[in-house]
Amino acid sequence: MKLNRRNLTPGLGPPGLRLLAGLVMLALALAACAPVVLPPDKQGETPAEEVNKIQDKENTVKQGAEINSEPVVRYESMTLADGAVIEYALVLPAGFDAGRTYPVLLALPPGPQTREMVQFGLDIYWRQGAIDNDWVVVSPASPDGTLYFQGAERYLPEFLAGIAAQLTPEGGKYHVAGISNGGISAFRLVADHPELVHSLLVAPGYPFSAEDRRNLLESADIPVAMFVGEQDTTWIPPMQETADALAAQGREVTLESVPGEGHVMRSLSPGKLFGLLESFR
Repeated sequence: MKLNRRNLTPGLGPPGLRLLAGLVMLALALAACAPVVLPPDKQGETPAEEVNKIQDKENTVKQGAEINSEPVVRYESMTLADGAVIEYALVLPAGFDAGRTYPVLLALPPGPQTREMVQFGLDIYWRQGAIDNDWVVVSPASPDGTLYFQGAERYLPEFLAGIAAQLTPEGGKYHVAGISNGGISAFRLVADHPELVHSLLVAPGYPFSAEDRRNLLESADIPVAMFVGEQDTTWIPPMQETADALAAQGREVTLESVPGEGHVMRSLSPGKLFGLLESFR
């Protein structure tokens, strides 16, 4: 059976349909002419401005949820003035807000200071401690294979200035940490640019040159914490000498020998390290 569409609505023949259509057109016309009423706190804004503000707010919330809902660990790169490119790891805590200040740890990697060594440092010490304690970690690989105490240290002030343009380090300074060659590099940065540094933590590390030692002793007083494996006999003497020299000046310095450990101290926990770093804030 074929339905007759005109009879689907009982009681509305052609005259009725024309009347209904007229009423609909009248209602639409009146709606188009009606003024848009904004909430009392938006009375000075046009409807378009209000819509734009709502969209901006939604975009901001959406971006924040995507980036900040949980901790972020990623690699980025920074091109410096002379064209050198530094690849670095960035650890951001959950709920990171670029408008807030954060304690920021500059973690200098061990060995050849490659991306692989950056990742090793994150895995063994820095990533979990930062996440648990609401810290930011920045860990740069060497830009050209040159270590951060054999020439690449010249890049660090510009690199840190670039980081400060993206986020706000607490007090405008960085807590500096290093493992092995990274520890030596950390002492070099403190000796050359103490104005950039809140505190120093090495596991292990020591001032590499006589100039480093002299500059360290003449620099501003910052807390220094050093860890060395009980079996790491090559590194113990220069670290002990450094601790003694700083202590003789009344500086805040600790040197801890980690029992049963060699050069890589796997029993040294992130919780212990970040407990110290928290005490330095």
